[in-house]
Amino acid sequence: MTNGRTQPQQPAASRILDFQCREETAALWATHDFMELLPKTQLVKHCDSKQLSEDVTARVDRQDREELYRRANEQDV
Repeated sequence: MTNGRTQPQQPAASRILDFQCREETAALWATHDFMELLPKTQLVKHCDSKQLSEDVTARVDRQDREELYRRANEQDV
């Protein structure tokens, strides 16, 4: 899908996405689906959520949410 905007380069598999501004972030997600980038991701250890001071909420469509839950359940996450 092209919309006349320049697309950020896709990061290497070992890089954490690092955007300079919200517009860069928006440009990536306007032209990519998280599920297409998922195979390039890797598991990382995370801290216990009881130690966190805030929750993070992300809206995804139902099909992507179901796929994320399915994969998380497979890995007991």
